[in-house]
Amino acid sequence: MSHGNGDKHMGGKVVSDCLMPTEYTTGRDWEAADFKESFPAEVQDKVLQRWQSFGFTSQK
Repeated sequence: MSHGNGDKHMGGKVVSDCLMPTEYTTGRDWEAADFKESFPAEVQDKVLQRWQSFGFTSQK
């Protein structure tokens, strides 16, 4: 930790659980919001075909 007025190499540590409560009982109840989940296949194909022209490197 580098904030505060104590030594940044000594002090308390925190372990945090970031799961939603329902993930313990019923599993995932949310939808992923990423490229593969949010866009139809036609859009994904069009973007991937032009990926390098956008300035990105191929990811295979």
